[in-house]
Amino acid sequence: MSFFIKAVTGPDTGFGKDLKNVRIVRGLSEIQLSKLCGIHSEVIRALEDERFTDLQDPFYAERLVRTLAKTLDIRPEFLVLKYLKALESKGFQKSHTSALRPIARTRDFFVTSKIFIAGGILAVASIFLGYEVWQVRLISAAPQLIIIEPEEGFTSSDTSIQIRGTTESGAFVTVNNVQVVVQPDNTFATILHIPAGLTTVHVEAKKRHGNPTIVERRVVYLKK
Repeated sequence: MSFFIKAVTGPDTGFGKDLKNVRIVRGLSEIQLSKLCGIHSEVIRALEDERFTDLQDPFYAERLVRTLAKTLDIRPEFLVLKYLKALESKGFQKSHTSALRPIARTRDFFVTSKIFIAGGILAVASIFLGYEVWQVRLISAAPQLIIIEPEEGFTSSDTSIQIRGTTESGAFVTVNNVQVVVQPDNTFATILHIPAGLTTVHVEAKKRHGNPTIVERRVVYLKK
């Protein structure tokens, strides 16, 4: 542990730089570290940049520093000491800051606090679940597919007919199981060779992980 700390920190480096160096050595982004310790990534960024005025209570944030230290597997005392020195160097006085925080009695949080916490957890869980359901529906939704030509029942005097239409961004289009190029404006066009008599043109649009949209047109080639 001591070798690791010496390798990424130093006596002349500041708290924020040390915290960022340890995070980087651990191979974690701010968002990944946030998910591991439950501290918002914006708070982690403020600590790394030593923007202590962005914190609601810099001295109360000492608890967050301890949590970060445990998550990053370094001695909490080491990181907390550097944090307190950084606060002192920037002119923060613990007595002044602490005076801003009301003194709460245990019974004040016995019922009300738990209710609010439980409600908050349920609200966050509901939002997260709703977002996940929306994402799944969005990913699995079938894309729009409009066939401009040919029309249903189109009769051709030529063995070649043009298939033309539009779809949604990110969709792949096939005509009779042959993929066609979708242009940046989401239009597509291809030439299909048909035999004499009745032919069913099968056009399918599908996103990578979604359901397909299928449109069929029946066309007839009459020899002259």
